[in-house]
Amino acid sequence: MKKIIVIVLASLMALTMLFGCAKKEEGETETFSGIDLVKDGKTEYSILLPENAEDMEQTAASELQTFFEMATGISLTVRTDDAAVTAQDHVISLGNTSLKEAEKIDTASLSTHGFILKRVDNALIIAGEDGRGTVYGVYEFLERQFNYHYYTGDEIAIDKTTNCKLIDVNYSDAPYIPDYWIGYETMSSFYNSNLRYRALHDFEISRWPHSHLSFLPYDQYKDHEGWYDASGKALCLTNQEVMDEMARVVIQHAEENPTVENVMLGAEDSWTICSCENCQASDTKYTHTGTDIIFCNYVADKLVEHFAPQGRTVNIVSLNYYNTEKPPVEYDESKQAYVPLDEKVIPHDNVYVHICYVYADYSASFKDPDRNSTQIYNLDGWKALTDNLTAYTYNGLFVNEALLFFDDFAYKSDYIRTFGEYGYKFVFMEGSPTKASTFEAMRSYVSAQLFWDPDQDVNALTSDFIQNYYKAAAPYIQEYYDKISLHMSEMKAMYEAENKNFGAYVQLEMNKYLFTDRTWPQRVLEQYLELMDKAFEAVENAGYDEDLYEKMIYRLRIEQLSPRYLLLALYPSSFTESEYAQLAAQFNEDAATLGSKIRL
Repeated sequence: MKKIIVIVLASLMALTMLFGCAKKEEGETETFSGIDLVKDGKTEYSILLPENAEDMEQTAASELQTFFEMATGISLTVRTDDAAVTAQDHVISLGNTSLKEAEKIDTASLSTHGFILKRVDNALIIAGEDGRGTVYGVYEFLERQFNYHYYTGDEIAIDKTTNCKLIDVNYSDAPYIPDYWIGYETMSSFYNSNLRYRALHDFEISRWPHSHLSFLPYDQYKDHEGWYDASGKALCLTNQEVMDEMARVVIQHAEENPTVENVMLGAEDSWTICSCENCQASDTKYTHTGTDIIFCNYVADKLVEHFAPQGRTVNIVSLNYYNTEKPPVEYDESKQAYVPLDEKVIPHDNVYVHICYVYADYSASFKDPDRNSTQIYNLDGWKALTDNLTAYTYNGLFVNEALLFFDDFAYKSDYIRTFGEYGYKFVFMEGSPTKASTFEAMRSYVSAQLFWDPDQDVNALTSDFIQNYYKAAAPYIQEYYDKISLHMSEMKAMYEAENKNFGAYVQLEMNKYLFTDRTWPQRVLEQYLELMDKAFEAVENAGYDEDLYEKMIYRLRIEQLSPRYLLLALYPSSFTESEYAQLAAQFNEDAATLGSKIRL
């Protein structure tokens, strides 16, 4: 294996020095007014905030100041609304100002976190359905005005200009999924990343995800006969004393945490369930999922009894995972639809279901009857029970810390769209717990884009990211990404022709062929490493300053980990004993430095 230490070449795309021309659709450019936003490095514009601006409106102003100055070198002043401002004034109005009211800008009809972006005479009005929507509207303005793109916290693109006209715009938008959480390490590594990806979430779940034994610890309650299964790892969900005590401690938890709105009741991360006579009878009649929902409903009702008189709502969120993933429904031929097994298994109004799509093949459509028949059943079955739907999805292989390529890019838009069609109120995407995962930064960016519009061209998104993130090395990283994506498709076709299961699953045991030399021929891995060599060489020859050079080298070293790991893990006999020892030691050192937990 050729050893490498360097990084990217090539030239950045020249920045547009006059008017920003952000594309909203392929081939569509922005329309500009005749009004000077910036002329000869100066501006008449200021930011207008409501008299009692809420925190998010102030954040909107701060973000606008930050990136306006990055684009123009000008620090916009902020003025407080005094009701004397009109559309003839040169202001960028943020949030619920008197100007917004005077111009009858209707934000009440917007979808969750939506915004309106409208030029009225000299003024530009940015107003959201809520404060966060206003912040998101600021980012839309920056994208349209200055070609602003937030790829990662350390890769923000924006055009530089000393002269530009104000965009002529009347536009509204909102996220396709109203609430979502992109749980990748790269999302939390930089200041304001979740906000700037337009991916903050509201649906906060207290005691998420496995909470049964945190509420009722075995060591504390083990002397209570019949409260746990024989191993002490699972609660008896039909024991009335357990139900009452769980209700009591959850109420206490909510009392001690007055901002809590959603509390999870989730079993531990195992297949263990109580097998007492009552639980067996309940599981037989209602399924184990049904038993769990009945338990959740009971606690939820106690929460209503306690908190409703206070004017407070506290919801229960069930964890539908492993034993409780499948909905307690049956198919009614006369109705051609799923129906509840019993009225008791219908989640109550203050019960949300958090369905973990742990067995899904993320390299196929969620509606593919061959690849994801179980997911179709989950989608249709849970929809027949409740509208309080939330999802837990997986965006990486959780055995090898994502050093094996997780082939979900092609269908990421499909399952986001599917959740929207089924009315999911919250979607969580769990990514790798480290930044040293294959194309993890790109996965964050693409996911954030698709949650706003799942009909975007994923290939265009990945290509745009690669070009801007890997810069001089982009041609070689693009070729690497194309080759590995094609290779995974070819492997899937090969194994399927042999009636063998092959896909993008969360666990290696679900795809036992993934980590094999047949799937990863030595020559294929060597070709990937040759491309990485060229990428490093390109960076070496690019003439970058020290900071950019080191940043680019770091990015390439992360992407290089996967083929290095596979070559050494699958083909150790290709090296002499001393060569292998040296290469393995170097890999382990690099993996540790880059944040991966994988070692040879």
